[in-house]
Amino acid sequence: MIRLIGGDFKNHDIKTDALEGKKTRPSLAIVRKSLFDLLESFEGKRCLDLFAGSGVLGIEALSRGAEYVFFIDRDKSAASLIRRNLEEMKLSSKSEVHNTDYRMALKALSKRKEMFDAVFLDPPYRLTKAFDVINHLLDSKILASNGIGILLSSSKDNISFENVNIVKDKLFSTTRITIFKGV
Repeated sequence: MIRLIGGDFKNHDIKTDALEGKKTRPSLAIVRKSLFDLLESFEGKRCLDLFAGSGVLGIEALSRGAEYVFFIDRDKSAASLIRRNLEEMKLSSKSEVHNTDYRMALKALSKRKEMFDAVFLDPPYRLTKAFDVINHLLDSKILASNGIGILLSSSKDNISFENVNIVKDKLFSTTRITIFKGV
């Protein structure tokens, strides 16, 4: 289980049992605290949790007042687990969960003309080609003009950012937190 660290649902446990034994890496509480301390209020924001896994980043945003969160994960058990946690917390009306690949999700969201104030990007570290994920995000044109992207990546990765303005970049244990805006 993972415990939420802030907002209306502070200290609420998020079930993660369906992810045990998988290669999912839920964000540690200390990393999430650092991440949310770096960010401003989520009140009234629309968010996207890409590579959602346990969904803890998007659920934390909902706990902190986000208006609506889309959760995307290609693992069927992860998507099911997120739905179960959202239903238990009575947050289903403020969210959508989709079980699909991130590229297909970005195309579909773009076609629907969805716009997001914050996009969480927490891809599996072993698959991280952060510049590729960021390029797909920017090409989809779903990041609001004043929106931010939040990338969690391995602190060992040396990532080059060409088409974004880095707002904050912080190394924390094994994780790098990069907050960016499109140029």
